[in-house]
Amino acid sequence: MSGDSFIHKLDPRDKLISATLIIIISFLANEPLSALILGLICLLILLVSKIKLLFFFRGIRFFLIMIAFTAILQLLFANNGEELFSVGPIRITSFGAKIASLTSF
Repeated sequence: MSGDSFIHKLDPRDKLISATLIIIISFLANEPLSALILGLICLLILLVSKIKLLFFFRGIRFFLIMIAFTAILQLLFANNGEELFSVGPIRITSFGAKIASLTSF
């Protein structure tokens, strides 16, 4: 699918450098505000590129499944923090919820 937006017309090296910077920043975004700002930047890029949301989500479907799986594992195995919910041996803590939500976002 060939696009006709500002993003599509950028030099490939610029796109590669920008993507690398976004990846590096995403590893440093360990607070909700920084993750929110990064999410807004990515949403802005998506809007400027004029890619249809359905096309975008179809392209990242596998990654969404992996993110959900990772979030569930973090919820189940991160035991630090205040206990929010417990059923038998399964404990969900505030720290696990925070890490799972930040990682998912």
